Amino acid sequence: MDDINELVLKLGDPDPETRRDAAWALRNTTLHGADISYVISALADALSDGNTDVRWSAACALRNAAEHGADISAAIGALADALSDKNANAQYNAVEALRLAVRHGADINAAIPALAKLLSDTGGYFRKKAAEVLWSAAERGADISAAIGALADAVSDKDIGWAVFWALEDAAKNGADIIAAIPALAKALSDKDADVRSDAADALGKAIEKCASAGQLDKIEITLTETRKRRKRSGRGLAGSGVSFSEVMNQIANKRDELAAKRDIMLEDKPRPPKGGANIYHEMRRVRNG
Repeated sequence: MDDINELVLKLGDPDPETRRDAAWALRNTTLHGADISYVISALADALSDGNTDVRWSAACALRNAAEHGADISAAIGALADALSDKNANAQYNAVEALRLAVRHGADINAAIPALAKLLSDTGGYFRKKAAEVLWSAAERGADISAAIGALADAVSDKDIGWAVFWALEDAAKNGADIIAAIPALAKALSDKDADVRSDAADALGKAIEKCASAGQLDKIEITLTETRKRRKRSGRGLAGSGVSFSEVMNQIANKRDELAAKRDIMLEDKPRPPKGGANIYHEMRRVRNG
């Protein structure tokens, strides 16, 4: 621990190279077991260092600590800020640290708004990572309400659609209000990809169950009706006016009938039809469903 204490002190050294080397050395140190909360706090402070190399070295150290199961809760707020760092290495290690922290049960609620903002990333890579972390957090019961709007905007993105749908579905399971995503999910019910339609129906089903149990089923109907009206006024015509509430209910019912039919087929021990078009969406869906 004496070596670790010395490295923590060096994080405050006036020389940026000394600070960088200290953070990098902490990255190569297994931070778990003893009370290392003060180390995590020091690394969190280093994420706002004026030197780029110090920041991404500190982010690396925090990612490594999270990977080994250390509690990095004290750094969640700083990691959230690091998601907007201009240095891609710092960004990458920050989002990875959050992903690993969620896996080990950390509360990352303070980072949800920053992750939602990252969903608008035009580069694509960090957008995908943000969606994955949000889904992982929702799956473990976190409140991702602050990200519902951003997730709704990302529903049509096939590269991250699997994570977006599942994040919304799990958010609804946890009691979050995902009404803002209803129009986008309803539109996805008409997608030519059967898996997309199925996942959209799952998320909508959870939202409908939540509203029904609260006696607020009319909220979904009102939302869809207003969406249809806005699209008609925008000049898209009837074809682009959106999906009605009755259509949503019918498609969800049809999906349940399809699932029942598939269940009957499997009970008869018949072979399942092969999946075509292998891609990340279908592969991740296969992994989730076992």
